[in-house]
Amino acid sequence: MMDALVYLVSAVLKLWHTFLHGGLGVNENIAWILSFVGLIITVRSLIAPLAWKMYVSARRTAIMRPHMASLKEDYRGKLDKESQAELSRKSQQLMDEHEVNPMAGCAPMLIQFPVILGLYRMVLRIARPEGGLGTSPYPSVGFLSSADVGSFLETRAFGLPIAAYASMPEAQLNELGTTGDHLVHTITPIVIAATCFMTLNMILSTIRSFETMDWRSGFAVNMSFSMVFFAIYTPFMILTLAFNGPIPVAIIFYWFVNNFWTMSQLIVLWTMLTVRHPLTPEFKEFRDGARRKRYAPVTLLVKALWARLRGRDASDYVTERRALKDAAKKRKKEDKAFKKEKKRLKKEEAAAKKKKAEAAGSGDADSASAAK
Repeated sequence: MMDALVYLVSAVLKLWHTFLHGGLGVNENIAWILSFVGLIITVRSLIAPLAWKMYVSARRTAIMRPHMASLKEDYRGKLDKESQAELSRKSQQLMDEHEVNPMAGCAPMLIQFPVILGLYRMVLRIARPEGGLGTSPYPSVGFLSSADVGSFLETRAFGLPIAAYASMPEAQLNELGTTGDHLVHTITPIVIAATCFMTLNMILSTIRSFETMDWRSGFAVNMSFSMVFFAIYTPFMILTLAFNGPIPVAIIFYWFVNNFWTMSQLIVLWTMLTVRHPLTPEFKEFRDGARRKRYAPVTLLVKALWARLRGRDASDYVTERRALKDAAKKRKKEDKAFKKEKKRLKKEEAAAKKKKAEAAGSGDADSASAAK
C-alpha cells in the first residue's frame, strides 16, 4: 500500500518537474521546489469541490435540524408500523426538500492524508538511499529515476538540502552540505509559521463547528471541545517532531505551503457558505435554546452558589435545578425504553419475514416434488 502511494506522489512530482524544467526551462533545482507547490495545487484541485459539497451538506443539515427535531417529537413514542412508515417517509421528504446528502463526509481528508504519507515515505527513501549518500547510481524511488534522485538530493530550499532533517547524523548532513545547527536555526521560523497556520486552521474549524453544532448531542459537544484541546496540544507535538524526528526539509516546506493554502481555502469557502447558505432564524433559535438547555443545571448551580455567598435564599435555584435534572433523567429513561422496544419489534419482524420466506421455499419444493 505504501509503495503504491509513493508511486502516485512521485508520478505527480515528476510530471510537474518535467513540465517546469523541460517545458518551461525553469532551473532544475527550483523546478523540484515548485513541484511541491504543483503537488499541493493538484491535491487541492481535487479536494476543493469535495470540501465545498461537504460544507454545503453540513450547513443544509444544520438548517434542517429544527424541522427534523420537531418531526421526531411529533412521532415520539409511536411504534406502530403506520407511524414509523410515515415518519420515515416524512424524514426522507424533509431531506429531499433541503437537498441534504448524508453521504457527504470526510472525502477531502481521505484524499489528503494518503498523499502526505506517500510524500513522507518517498522523501525519506531519498534521504536514506541504499548504500548511503554519495553512492552513485542511486536506487530509483517510485517513478523517480536514479538521476532524478541525485538531482533531488542536490536541491536546496531556504538554503538547506530538502532531503535533510534535524535528527540526521552530522556526517550525513555534512555530505549534503549543511550542519545540524544551521539546519535547526533556519527551519525554526518556518516550522513556527507552519504551526501557526495549522493552529489557526484548527481554531477556525472549531468555530465553524460551534456555529452549527447540535447541542443536544453529547458526542458532538465532546468532539468539539476535544478539538479545542488538540488546537492547544498539536503545535507542541509538531514542534517536537520537526526538531527531533526524521522530518525532512521538503516535508516542512510542503507542510508550510499546504497549511497556508488550507487556511486561505477555509476562509474563502466559509465566506461563500455564509453568503450563499446563511443560517436561518429558526436554526439560530433552536441552537441557542438547545445550548441553554444543556447548561441550564450548571447555570442554576452557579446562581445558587452566588446567592449563598451573598447571604440570600437559593432554594428556588436548587428546586429548579433538581426539577430539570429529574426531567432529563425521565426523558432519557423513556428514550432508552423506546429504543429497546423498537429494536425488539424489528427483530420480531425480521424473524416473521424469515419464517415466511422459509415457508414459501418449502411450498415451492413440495410443488416441484409433486410435479415430478
